[in-house]
Amino acid sequence: MLKRTMLVLGLICFTVPAVAQTVDELIAKNTEARGGAKNIKAIKTAKFTATMTGGPLEMPITILWKRPNKVRLEISFQGNQIVQAYDGKIGWMIMPMLGSKDPQKMPKDELEQIKDQADDMIEGPLFEYKKKGHSVELLGKEDMEGSDTFKLRIKLKSGKERVYYLDSENFIELKQTAKIKRQGVEVIQHSFLGDYQEVGGVMFPHTVDTKNAQGQGGQISIKKVELNLDIDDGVFKMPEVSKTPKTPKTPKTPKTPKTPKKAS
Repeated sequence: MLKRTMLVLGLICFTVPAVAQTVDELIAKNTEARGGAKNIKAIKTAKFTATMTGGPLEMPITILWKRPNKVRLEISFQGNQIVQAYDGKIGWMIMPMLGSKDPQKMPKDELEQIKDQADDMIEGPLFEYKKKGHSVELLGKEDMEGSDTFKLRIKLKSGKERVYYLDSENFIELKQTAKIKRQGVEVIQHSFLGDYQEVGGVMFPHTVDTKNAQGQGGQISIKKVELNLDIDDGVFKMPEVSKTPKTPKTPKTPKTPKTPKKAS
């Protein structure tokens, strides 16, 4: 009985490090496939010029990013300029479609999403995941439309979870699955990454197809990636809303004093 117990304990001791090592090996290979840690860390700023399509609509998009966690997204839609930005502390937006062209602070759900986006733009949660406070679990292999993939579940420091699918041959990310909130409703979003191209020694996907559980979604096509531009911190900060001065009240006209009656 004692020998059997020691054997089981021995198997556990050897199995746990092996699984952890497999996860770290996969992530290390993913980092190298993307261009290596040195090249990724060398990126200080980035500008993405893209178009987003959804049904018959096609909208130009510009995304600005700056280390460590600043991001600004601009979308042109029917003559209006939609802005979403995060300066590392405050998330804000301009949404003319909601009836106002003034900047306003983001609701909680949108704020959490843009914080994640600031990390996703260049590094992503797999890169140096332990330093970021995340944990990763290997769920095994899975076929994804004919491609054999490694399936990794990531638990972010915030408590949210994602699932990443890495190509088993070149270790590049092919798919991400995450739960996001839209207008207070939690939905599952699948993102399919493709058309990888090298820019500045780093591989970037140039197409991202997003779909929900019902198959509805759109596509982002990246036309240009520019790295290490001079981007001022001010573009990420929330502008002050100019207050319209109150119209001063018109002073009341003083009453004409009554003429005293003459004594009779």
